[in-house]
Amino acid sequence: MTGADAADLSDGMDTDEAVSAQLDAKLAAQDRAASSATNVTFVAFTATPKPKTMRIFGTYDPETDARSAFDHYTMAQAIQEGFILDVLTNYTTYSNYIPVSRSR
Repeated sequence: MTGADAADLSDGMDTDEAVSAQLDAKLAAQDRAASSATNVTFVAFTATPKPKTMRIFGTYDPETDARSAFDHYTMAQAIQEGFILDVLTNYTTYSNYIPVSRSR
């Protein structure tokens, strides 16, 4: 998200009708421009589906009377496939790096 995108987002939260109409027009123009591009792919992943999402898209299990995700894409799998970075690769606690003593 760029600074301009963040500004547009905060503008969208404004309740002023004129500002809202301007934002709608701007977003519609951006959508038209993006939809005409032939080399763009939009992909989205979510880590944890909301209960509403599970009610709509979840697979129903009559034995447990619950819904579950139809597929699981774990963080470990995404790291292995190179889609995300392992942020804990170089993680070191202070106690491992420098002995921290209490002030007396």
